[in-house]
Amino acid sequence: MSGRDDRGAGSGDRGPAGPEDLGGLGAGKRRPRGGPVRRRRRLRRYRFVPVDFDTFTAWADRIVRRLPPRLLEELEGGVQIDPAARRIPQDPPGVYLLGEYITEPYLGRFIRIYYGSFERVLVDEPAEVWFDELEETILHELQHHIEALAGVDWLGLEDLRQLQQLWEDARRGAREAGDGPAAANGDEGGDGGVGGRDGRGVGHSGGGGDDVGADGGGGGRR
Repeated sequence: MSGRDDRGAGSGDRGPAGPEDLGGLGAGKRRPRGGPVRRRRRLRRYRFVPVDFDTFTAWADRIVRRLPPRLLEELEGGVQIDPAARRIPQDPPGVYLLGEYITEPYLGRFIRIYYGSFERVLVDEPAEVWFDELEETILHELQHHIEALAGVDWLGLEDLRQLQQLWEDARRGAREAGDGPAAANGDEGGDGGVGGRDGRGVGHSGGGGDDVGADGGGGGRR
């Protein structure tokens, strides 16, 4: 696992080409918050990926450095970038975890972003969409962090509702395709990592973030 601390790793004033061309933080078309976004995108072998790992990590550094420092208080492990893809077997087929907020007894609080999941969900999308989705994922996980410090989990309840909607969409798609309900209940296997859930059910220990998207064709959730 390759990780990077948001407060320790620097990308300088200028980094790999990409975010500069987006007009800064928040540029590009943004998807509305609060609802599932379904994508029928899958990583194909030897397919060109528009954003490499180093560029992706530099973008994450830049996004975090522009945030008010108070938002990062008590986030001991910062924001880490993992090259792996993460799929939770209990999730609908084709749904990947883009990021999660984690609390561990010895490592403390930190956010983990899965570059490999972005690969599988956004392989056919331009770099601006990757940057937008990365920024939104980091902000989503930071909201989990802030709520955890306040002793509430309102965003976790919203995540759970969105996950339930993903399952309804997956079952509806299976029925329309004539595959029967069993098709929406199994793990599609193949590509994607495995892992547990977070303390609440959409992430990993502590609070959890999840990006929602996809109806069986390869999507992401926070």
